[in-house]
Amino acid sequence: MNELAQRPADLTSLVAQQQDEREALLVADDKIEAPGFADLLQGIEELLPDWFEVVQEDPINTAQHQAVVTAYEERIAKLEQANRPRGPILATITRWARDEVPLGRRRLEHAEVYVARTAALDPLVNSAIRTAEDYPGLAPALENLRDQVAEAIEVIEESNERFRRGAIAFGEFAREREHTSRAWREVAQLYSRGDRMVDEGNALVEAWWERLQALFAASEDEATGIE
Repeated sequence: MNELAQRPADLTSLVAQQQDEREALLVADDKIEAPGFADLLQGIEELLPDWFEVVQEDPINTAQHQAVVTAYEERIAKLEQANRPRGPILATITRWARDEVPLGRRRLEHAEVYVARTAALDPLVNSAIRTAEDYPGLAPALENLRDQVAEAIEVIEESNERFRRGAIAFGEFAREREHTSRAWREVAQLYSRGDRMVDEGNALVEAWWERLQALFAASEDEATGIE
């Protein structure tokens, strides 16, 4: 009787040991049978810091721009409430455009760097994810990438939320005023071009995020034995 009772425990221990051995072999196989993965990872790690620096600059640039918008909106509102002549109001709107030109140029430069660095990373990221999909034991090597892409997605979502609440793109706002001065025309062009580039880069980052989420969900399921 004691011998029969001991067998299920022995069987459970054996199954667990075999599972551990299979997982160890899987990881070992991944390291051996994933040619080029180390090079992909090295390429990503070399480019990622500069890309992430640009991502982190975006909220700072947005806050600076929003401060200028708020200041001029308040100034114009006070002039209108005081029933001031149209001339001072138009002069204030024109000064606003002149103050926006350097911000628009900086935003365009930022957008150009962002989309260039995102495009440089894109083939490396997609190849690394594809390799890790084939060899799930490699997924942990992409955790740093996943974490930094997650932060970029937070920045993108904050911007999207502003638009969901009714905000309009500043390029569109400027186009409605570009007939009033050359400065507003330049602002409209700068922000519109910058927005198109940011949208292009964001589309790539959102595609990475979708694939990374699926990769790590599959890796966790395999680790827990869920099928």
